[in-house]
Amino acid sequence: MNNKPPKLATGLSLRNEESGQIVRQGSEALRHYLQAATSDNTRKAYRSAIRQFEKWGGRLPTDRDTVVRYLLARAESLNSRTLDLHLTAIGQWHYYQGIVDPVKDPLVRKTMEGIRRTHGQPKRKAKALRLEHIAQMVNYLRHLPDSKKKQRDIAVLLTGFFGAFRRSELVAIQVSDLVWEPEGLIIRLPRSKTDQQATGGPRDFASKYCKSL
Repeated sequence: MNNKPPKLATGLSLRNEESGQIVRQGSEALRHYLQAATSDNTRKAYRSAIRQFEKWGGRLPTDRDTVVRYLLARAESLNSRTLDLHLTAIGQWHYYQGIVDPVKDPLVRKTMEGIRRTHGQPKRKAKALRLEHIAQMVNYLRHLPDSKKKQRDIAVLLTGFFGAFRRSELVAIQVSDLVWEPEGLIIRLPRSKTDQQATGGPRDFASKYCKSL
């Protein structure tokens, strides 16, 4: 068994000398693009999943029977979506090492399907803020002593609500991403969770709605 820490999306096991030579010549560029192919948050989630698998007693590389035993041991204590993530992480590790992926085995897939059917639960969603809640928060901020922080917080609240931005999207916005048009403000996100390839999809919201608060 290999007890070395898992390598996630950092290298490929190649099966012929010619391919190996190509990769060695462009190893830095290859490593860069492989890293860019997976978001930092996803990479962290995979590493956490691998750590949990190893804490249970699993080792990488692993086999079908070990993965099935892991699923059986965690079926009642972990959400089925969490187990799906763990399987993905284990599968990715094997894929990038050029090793047969035990997660693709029919027994593993069938076991996981049974766990979903038996223990699956609806995904919990937080209640969305309503317009009156935003108005209350903005009104509170407006009564604070004037400062750049106060103006920033008001802008973040209004932009996040009317633009339906995620937290990660809000903190990534730069001045160069803002375009003022007669009908309102247009924000072009350089990258987002739903735009991982950075096509720069715009978000716009009319300024009159902000003024109504």
